Amino acid sequence: MDITLSHIDKNNYQAVCQLELAKYQEELVVSNTWSLIESFYHENTQARALCLEGKPVGFIMWEMGSDSVVILRRIMVDYAHQRHGIGRCAIDLLLAEMASLPAVKKLQVEYPRNNRAAKAFFTAVGFDVEEGQSDSNILSASMLVDK
Repeated sequence: MDITLSHIDKNNYQAVCQLELAKYQEELVVSNTWSLIESFYHENTQARALCLEGKPVGFIMWEMGSDSVVILRRIMVDYAHQRHGIGRCAIDLLLAEMASLPAVKKLQVEYPRNNRAAKAFFTAVGFDVEEGQSDSNILSASMLVDK
């Protein structure tokens, strides 16, 4: 399986924006169109297409935070390509890219407490979930970036 993180440009942005989630997932993840707009206006944010053999099948976006932390803002895989290891490959590729940046020490993600699929995914790919305060609707998970 040839998965790559590809820059989004005039040749592939429409395909990225047309990627779809399963209906039940739509309320859990912001659209790729909106995420691309965000990445354009937030200077520390990067967005990439997850490509399978050169064709966009997913989207990933992260922000260079402070204190050597990269914050994973979005990850999605088109519903037709889910459960094939593409999300796991995307995290591995992101970690490899972050490992090449000397200042980056940790990858962090936040997601709604009620998003059990997100918790299961991030735990499965190696994130440590921090339960946080029970009155918070947000969970945080992180992993160290190997150098």
